[in-house]
Amino acid sequence: MGLKKQKTGQEIFDKNREKEIKNHLLKEIPDQENIEYYQEIFDIILKSSREVQKNLKKGRA
Repeated sequence: MGLKKQKTGQEIFDKNREKEIKNHLLKEIPDQENIEYYQEIFDIILKSSREVQKNLKKGRA
């Protein structure tokens, strides 16, 4: 996704988009009792994705 964002001039971090993605994923979790753990996992994944995209932007992929 980072390359697509780079080509279209989109920002790496889009708070609303990330919230939309997380909400969509969290709706699919059957184990709602432990939803906070899934939220943490998704936060880590999104943070890692931003780091990869920053490195792509800097030419270090």
